[in-house]
Amino acid sequence: MNYTDFELSGEQVGTSVPAHRLLGLLAGREDNSEDNALANKKAPFDKMKHAYLFAFILGLSAGKKSSIITDKKNYATLTTIGKNVDFKTLLLYFGEEEDMKDKASAIAAIERYATWGLLELSNAKIGNEYRISNYLEKRLKRVIDK
Repeated sequence: MNYTDFELSGEQVGTSVPAHRLLGLLAGREDNSEDNALANKKAPFDKMKHAYLFAFILGLSAGKKSSIITDKKNYATLTTIGKNVDFKTLLLYFGEEEDMKDKASAIAAIERYATWGLLELSNAKIGNEYRISNYLEKRLKRVIDK
């Protein structure tokens, strides 16, 4: 199948249940609350869609995916997460060949990259705050020092 043979923009994606909890916390939600009034003002992201996109790019750029997700929790459509983001092209150029085998493979890859990224971002937690800049600085240092 050619990557132009399928469309992804309106497809539903999710993460593992533990990663979904982190998705909310990174966007300031208390546990699984959707109530913005309870938002943690020190959270690194204002919206869950921004945290999901960041986590996806983190996993994709690191070439890391979670194992196959068996406890999936749906989150949003790709259009909601990034209306102007071309997920197919990102997977084509930065993912693995198997990521673009078909639509189901592409969706699974997006979810697995995002899940890995979200779980990896749990390493950015210092006390009750997520300090992504500190995490990225350490991660980049490890890459540069290799």
